[in-house]
Amino acid sequence: MSFHRHNDFLLRENTQVAIDIKQLEIPPDPENGESVQAYGFAAGARFDIFNRDLTKRGPFVVISYNNYDGLGGLFQVQNIASQQMAHLSHWQISQLERQGRFIPQEYERAGKTIESVSTLDADAEAVAKRKLGYVMAALKLQGKGTVMPPRAIIRRAIALHAEKLGEKPYSYGTIRPAIRAYLDAPFNRLLALAPGKTRGNCVKAFSQRLEEVLRQAVEHAWRMPKGTAITATRRFDRLLFLPENSDVREEACDSENNIVAPSQATIERRFYGVDHFTRMLLRHGPEAAMRIHDIRIPQAVPKAALDVVEVDYTTLDCNVFDDKYAFIYGRPSVILFRDRMSAAITGHAIFFGKPSFEAFVHGLKQAIYPKDMSAYPGLSSPFYGKPSVIVVDADPHLVGEDMHNLCDELGIILQELRPGEPNSKGGLERTIRTLNDSLIHNLPGTTHSNPTRKKEFDDEKELGLPQITLGELERHMTAWVCEYNYSSHRGLGFLRTFKGVPAERWFETIGQAGQRRPIDPQVFARASGHVHHAAIENGCIVWDHIVYSDPKLVVLATSPTSTAPSKAKARKSRKPTTLYRCTRDPSDLGGIWVDVPETGTAIYVPAAETYKSYASGLRLFQHRKAVGHHNKHSRRPLSNVKDLETALAAHGQDLKDLYEQRKTQKTADKLAAFFRGVATKVRRSRIVEAVTSTSESAKRIDYANPTTPRGVRRKSQAARDYDVRDTPAAVHVRNEEGRLEPGDPLINMKPHHTKPEKPTVRAGKPVETGALAGYEDPDDIEEIIKRRRAERRKK
Repeated sequence: MSFHRHNDFLLRENTQVAIDIKQLEIPPDPENGESVQAYGFAAGARFDIFNRDLTKRGPFVVISYNNYDGLGGLFQVQNIASQQMAHLSHWQISQLERQGRFIPQEYERAGKTIESVSTLDADAEAVAKRKLGYVMAALKLQGKGTVMPPRAIIRRAIALHAEKLGEKPYSYGTIRPAIRAYLDAPFNRLLALAPGKTRGNCVKAFSQRLEEVLRQAVEHAWRMPKGTAITATRRFDRLLFLPENSDVREEACDSENNIVAPSQATIERRFYGVDHFTRMLLRHGPEAAMRIHDIRIPQAVPKAALDVVEVDYTTLDCNVFDDKYAFIYGRPSVILFRDRMSAAITGHAIFFGKPSFEAFVHGLKQAIYPKDMSAYPGLSSPFYGKPSVIVVDADPHLVGEDMHNLCDELGIILQELRPGEPNSKGGLERTIRTLNDSLIHNLPGTTHSNPTRKKEFDDEKELGLPQITLGELERHMTAWVCEYNYSSHRGLGFLRTFKGVPAERWFETIGQAGQRRPIDPQVFARASGHVHHAAIENGCIVWDHIVYSDPKLVVLATSPTSTAPSKAKARKSRKPTTLYRCTRDPSDLGGIWVDVPETGTAIYVPAAETYKSYASGLRLFQHRKAVGHHNKHSRRPLSNVKDLETALAAHGQDLKDLYEQRKTQKTADKLAAFFRGVATKVRRSRIVEAVTSTSESAKRIDYANPTTPRGVRRKSQAARDYDVRDTPAAVHVRNEEGRLEPGDPLINMKPHHTKPEKPTVRAGKPVETGALAGYEDPDDIEEIIKRRRAERRKK
């Protein structure tokens, strides 16, 4: 089989031939049998039967027809390719006809093959309809529509029909073949009457051997990164003078051994005649060709939220530095958890370095548990829960043994995607692009997606410099996720081409999600694999310079199975120091779990009081970065966290210029404006409930948001001593006798609301409203020092 044109493989005659009739999936006859209209096929009639996907065909010929008692009429047919015999009933043919899989080979004509009447151009269709009018006039004049009319009737019908239309009539030699084509091709009669198209010049200009050498030259040119038709010409010249191509050289060269065939125009036509898939395959490889030219099939949407959650990583195009100290983290990465049904983002986590299983565990923990939004007043994110299926890429850390063990323990089905199929989670890929376009590329100091895009901006923009802190990036991401979940996006409507809001789809179907059981937070800490064996000294455990202390450790160290403190300091070889297995969550170094083998339990040990301010909520990569920064700038060995904080604060001038740049860029102002916009949008989308609490009603009215009471200042929901009942039902004040009784605390706030008197302004002197009045920046310590020194000099 050879194709002369790129799309010739679409023709029926070039479809793969089925050897076995079972490959065609012909529907079996019903048991009771059905009486259907009979089909008329004479012996020798040919037809093609296709399979359900129309990718294979079986060429058949009718051998005979028999009418069996109780079975009805059956055609005995034979596969022309394999000589296999089979039987077809009228019912089977009718089913194949309805499905478009039964194609008779009725009428052959010279010229280009046309298989569909819809591909006819306007002129050819007009000619076919004009001939059809003359054919029908002849058949009606005879009175029989299945027999060829005599010559006299055909001539008379032509004359009458032409006179009726007032046009020049067709000749008898034109209409008689048209009538024969009409009678022999009932499958598509209008197509049988259409004029044929010429196939063009089918004479081969060159031999098959020369065509093979030319094909090799063209393929070589497309394999070159910058190959052109000139490259193909030069390659053809080199191949032509190889010893094995001596026969081709005789055809391509003249008597003086000059290359005369093929011409440069022919080589250019062959070079640019290569299809786009083959071009990409030869020049960029099979993966790139499949990624660009592969079919894009819309994913089936689950019926409920949390049925399927997609996971993917991306590196953000910006550089960040620490909020408190001077060291730079570099370019961060983010992992996103996206619900496939509602398109809501259920969790995200920012990390640094290569994607790892540790980052996945941190993101999964945030996606399953409720999110602490106490630091984001006005924003809400009720999108969380345990998914039934998690879809991940074929990254080693996502398909490894640790990943399978964690999913098995949590009762989550892990679905791995085949490499090179990003369209399998195209919705998440589009979400990542939206994140970059709408947020990351608008941040100060963004690097953009590529160096070419970065060069389009002036040097004054300082692209690529770290101008945003890690805390600001966290707040930006949280606000953006809330905005994304409450905004409309394409592909979420009742039709995939319409828009919809992720939050609305989530609330509509979250009640249909499967029920779940509580999950021990220690599961995530154990799954991360951060294990340390440490001894208890003075009721404390030290891990990476952080001290963890709890009264339970003191009692645990006095166990009879443990080494006594006096012997532990001696470190006798006969009885080594007792080491306890410790586990920590890399997303929060504020506490660890210590295993007690004797009781088969694990106790939670928080960081010591002097270390809580540093370790509470601290992530492992932040701590390691701080330790590395200390070791880089200080020769003194690190002994404890207090020395670490002192050393880091001493190097606070490393980014002084960076702070000045941030002041001009107004990063904080942009963050505040973006945050206010998102908070307003989310607040307006919520349903406002009536306020019934007496304590809330007694507070001052927020005129910017009068329908919703101001949030109560309380501990984080993640705190162990958090209790929602801390908010009192009523407000009590003390009377003159010192007893508590219900009262109105706003009465004591009257002096606070008293309008202050305007200060007297003297000519030439500024208005002093405080000790630091007149300074440009009261918070600038350098400005204060300069002022104090100037005052001392005057004295």
